[in-house]
Amino acid sequence: MEKINWEKRRYELAKEAMGAMMTNDRLLNVIAQKAIKCNRDWTETLSDNAIDLADEMIKQLRDSKL
Repeated sequence: MEKINWEKRRYELAKEAMGAMMTNDRLLNVIAQKAIKCNRDWTETLSDNAIDLADEMIKQLRDSKL
């Protein structure tokens, strides 16, 4: 079995998550509101959310018996 490159997988998952979030106007509004509360740019908040989602997915994959 081939060893999983987790950094590559993290990049791929974050990229897919960001793309999916960008197509959801309702979610973008929530992210924009969160950015305003934290005095941050909405794109920075969006990318942080995508990375957090990718990290959580990797954690769950590593913890599973796949």
